[in-house]
Amino acid sequence: MDSGEEDLSNLLNNLQPNLLNEDYVFITLEDCSLEFSNQLDPIATFKEKEGLTLVIKEEKAKQEDFEYNSEKDISLVFTWYSSFSSESVLKSLVRAFTVFKICSSLCIMKSSNCSATSIGI
Repeated sequence: MDSGEEDLSNLLNNLQPNLLNEDYVFITLEDCSLEFSNQLDPIATFKEKEGLTLVIKEEKAKQEDFEYNSEKDISLVFTWYSSFSSESVLKSLVRAFTVFKICSSLCIMKSSNCSATSIGI
């Protein structure tokens, strides 16, 4: 079975970010069923001590009357297939953003060796 890219430098040099055309926001729900959260069609979810945090389209958040931070971010999605852990690639991406003084928040979605990372900048 192919384990994907094995050269981290090559992987990073060939990442092709996709700019999301819609605005996404973070919302946190204290008590929420899986069925309800799935209806919101999140692109990422995080289980935190405050509750379940979801990244959903801003339009959906407005429809449901959720509170969220209205600051606008640019959302990029990076997808890769490699033998590296998400952590190795993410550390490299964060270092690159830091060099250029770009503040970023990361959302990580992973399935086997294929990872997608949404970065709000």
